[in-house]
Amino acid sequence: MIYEYQLPVYRRLFFAAKAFEMARDADTEVRCANHRLILGPSGFGKTWTTTDLAIKLDWPSIIIKINTWEILGGSTAATWNSLAAWVASFDSAFLVILEGLDQLAGSEKRSVCSEIISLLDGVLPPDSAVRADAYGPISRRFRSNCMVWATAALPLAFDSVETPGFNPQPRLSDVSKWFQPELLQRFDSQFLIFPTLSENDYRKMMLQVESQLPAEFLMAGFRRAAERAIPQAVRDRAGARFIEQVLVAFYEEAAEGLFFDEVPS
Repeated sequence: MIYEYQLPVYRRLFFAAKAFEMARDADTEVRCANHRLILGPSGFGKTWTTTDLAIKLDWPSIIIKINTWEILGGSTAATWNSLAAWVASFDSAFLVILEGLDQLAGSEKRSVCSEIISLLDGVLPPDSAVRADAYGPISRRFRSNCMVWATAALPLAFDSVETPGFNPQPRLSDVSKWFQPELLQRFDSQFLIFPTLSENDYRKMMLQVESQLPAEFLMAGFRRAAERAIPQAVRDRAGARFIEQVLVAFYEEAAEGLFFDEVPS
């Protein structure tokens, strides 16, 4: 389920993906700035939004967590080999979702950052361990077929105690403090940003989920639990996790009412 506050980002990613397909089919020599950077507090559904859209687009997709880049195959060479084997299995547009790009901050991550830049450029590193006979075809697929959507939370830079979400909305100058300039240059300069959520936003989420429940008594109980949780969700910047927390509280309360007599007092 995509919530109303996620729709602006969802739509922009969808149109960007369609533009990528059009440019790919045109087979021009000029490469567009296809990759997108998505910013939002932890729990606001950045990865969920991208994976849901990948299903809608019917694109092959893979999620790579930045903090496990080297762990994916045991070493960076094995990581590239795993990616290459996956890319070799199809010849269509595909999506790489980089989760937690903000974890590249710090000088100790420079080697991983360099490899991410290679990925964004569609260039396989010479030491990627890809077989020599497959290196050329795989490199061409990365250059022509790969679109990267990266997510970042940047909690210390933008979250404030008083106001949830990003406050103020991050600018290029703010984001550049966290990333190497050569990394940011690989993304479209118009970052996609999940907005600050108000009580009204959480109430809209509540109503959207409530409409999917199968019975009126479930709707009423869910609404009571959600209304109680909204103020805390605003304070905690819960994002989409708000619904998960409400559902847990709601079903625990329902179970207590149904099975109270089965537990010793």
